[in-house]
Amino acid sequence: MEQQLTIPLLKQLQAKGYTMLVSEQRAGGDDTCVVTPQKWDVEEFITGDLAKKGEDFELLIIEDELLQQCAEEDLKRYRVEL
Repeated sequence: MEQQLTIPLLKQLQAKGYTMLVSEQRAGGDDTCVVTPQKWDVEEFITGDLAKKGEDFELLIIEDELLQQCAEEDLKRYRVEL
């Protein structure tokens, strides 16, 4: 089931222990992207091999998105696969 990404949804996912939202590919021609929540260690991801290989990934770090107080408008291009 897909759900539109919103600030409240980011907070819910963070409360459940999710740290990142990841897609195996970048946004398509319509500029939308379906992401999947992950409970990955952020520091380990950034310094590990997966990040180096993840150049084609669309990646959102939940904590960063909440700290930046991103606008709901910025999140409209993302849908979350739950």
